Amino acid sequence: MVVAPPWGHALSKDSGLDLRRTQPPVAEAVDVTTAAIGHHKLLFAIQVWETVEPGSLAEVTVRFPWSAMKVYDMNAPGQNPGLLLATWGWAAT
Repeated sequence: MVVAPPWGHALSKDSGLDLRRTQPPVAEAVDVTTAAIGHHKLLFAIQVWETVEPGSLAEVTVRFPWSAMKVYDMNAPGQNPGLLLATWGWAAT
């Protein structure tokens, strides 16, 4: 499941990406999806930015048994995209 809602005003040069300010908030998209799929196993790929507001990241990652974030060094520092991978219904080993 790819989660990449429009960032709108969620991305700031100072604080980075706030996953609570996307439309819809990332945690809400995760909750709706996991409620619909029940006990099925799923891998989430959530679009992030090099700097993510720590509280908003914690609010999302607490929902999963396993998660890992990777930032891709493609641009100038502070301007790099990333991906948060997270499992639902299983844990990576």
